[in-house]
Amino acid sequence: MDMLVTLAGRGVSPQEWAVVMLVGGAFMTLTGVILVLSPSVSADWNIQQRQDRYDAYGRGRPPTAADRHAQQVLARAFGGVFAVVGPLLLIAGIVRLVTR
Repeated sequence: MDMLVTLAGRGVSPQEWAVVMLVGGAFMTLTGVILVLSPSVSADWNIQQRQDRYDAYGRGRPPTAADRHAQQVLARAFGGVFAVVGPLLLIAGIVRLVTR
């Protein structure tokens, strides 16, 4: 991972990579916790977008209650993955920042 190169041709230092891991881990943790604790927010937004698309353009079919439930399950699953991977990235970033 230390061999990454930016578009400008400059190498990425281990400290910069650690900061990227910290920021990404924090974002993933926050997103995961929100999706796990409140999956209906994401599902409602997606269902509303599908309903608006159907109303405006007549494309597809109107969303049903089963579609909303499926969206909630999907949001909770992605949130669970993010809630597990995010803290791991945070810990890895802290360890990498302290040891280098």
